[in-house]
Amino acid sequence: MKKLSVRDLEVKGRRVLVRVDFNVPTEESDGKIRITDDTRIRESLPTIEFLRAKGAKVVLLAHFGRPKGKPNLKYSLRPVADHLAEIIPPPVNFSPEVIGPSVEAVSKALPDSGVLLIENVRFFSEEEANANSFAQALARLGDVYVNDAFGAAHRAHASTAGVAKYLPQAEIPDFVTGTKKLAEALVGSSAKTIIGGGDLVTAVKQFGLAGKMSFISTGGGASLELLEGKELPGVAALTDQ
Repeated sequence: MKKLSVRDLEVKGRRVLVRVDFNVPTEESDGKIRITDDTRIRESLPTIEFLRAKGAKVVLLAHFGRPKGKPNLKYSLRPVADHLAEIIPPPVNFSPEVIGPSVEAVSKALPDSGVLLIENVRFFSEEEANANSFAQALARLGDVYVNDAFGAAHRAHASTAGVAKYLPQAEIPDFVTGTKKLAEALVGSSAKTIIGGGDLVTAVKQFGLAGKMSFISTGGGASLELLEGKELPGVAALTDQ
């Protein structure tokens, strides 16, 4: 079973969305939640520290307990964020919001090698339902996806399976330089630049060049055939004016 490894990725300056297994045992003492065994947190440290060393912006997704699809302070990941901050170099940021413009802005504002832990993804019923809309919202928190949560890999949830569809890896590392140089040449020219295809769209977005192209199409083969002058059956079937 050959899969891309975290070591295969170009991560410097990019937001790496990492699904971790922080579902750790806890107990309540003097009104506070205390982690009684942090093995699962420590098992994720090699991946987190590897990404930090490479200059990635590390955004962590995790579940905790069974809050039944709604916010419940009993199952908040804030104590985990506090514990994580004690065992890796600070700061460790925590977002009480799981999805939405505010947390997206926080993820983008992370410095290189920064860490952000997102609140419990199971505060949304859409997580366990693997809802596409929720997976897409999670995907907006990162540029690359890494699954480091083997303990949750048997679950087809939005943060383990769904999100991966929306953060495909638009580029083989050995060829990234060539693709980037070509994209930069297009931007520097006076020509009308049309980018077509999901992988190319992902690539120019990752390079920060998408806004400098004349037009971006998500259709790869369809775009090429349209430019060739071929009839597109799906368009031809539509009613003429």
